[in-house]
Amino acid sequence: MQKYLRLVGYGILTWLIPMFVSFFFYDKNGACQINVDLFKSLMLVVGTLAGCWLLVKYFQKISGDYLRQSVIVGISWLLI
Repeated sequence: MQKYLRLVGYGILTWLIPMFVSFFFYDKNGACQINVDLFKSLMLVVGTLAGCWLLVKYFQKISGDYLRQSVIVGISWLLI
C-alpha cells in the first residue's frame, strides 16, 4: 500500500513543483513578469529536473522488475 501512495504522491509532486515555481513569475494581476519564451524554457527545465529527481527517489526503493515498474510509473504519472 505504501508503494502506491509513494507512486501517487510523487506523481502529484511532478505536477505541483513546476506549478509552485511558476507562481514566482506572475504578478497579482496574472501577468507574466518575464518574457514568455524564457518562462516556457524555465518551466521545461524545472519540470524535467523535478521529474528526474522524483524518478531517482522512486526507483531507489525498487529492488527488481524495473521494466514493469517503469511502465506503471509512466502511465500513472501521465494520468495524474
